[in-house]
Amino acid sequence: MDKAIIMLYLEEYANKEIARITGLSVSNISTRKLRIKETLRTYFEKEKTH
Repeated sequence: MDKAIIMLYLEEYANKEIARITGLSVSNISTRKLRIKETLRTYFEKEKTH
């Protein structure tokens, strides 16, 4: 589901639209996007040091 959320986000869909498409709540979309961004940030920061 996270991949779908990110793809829709990159296509510039609003959280409300992503929620409608995925069947999740708007707050759930916001939370998932935040966690995904944190995960990606951590991943790329580790890659810089290697």
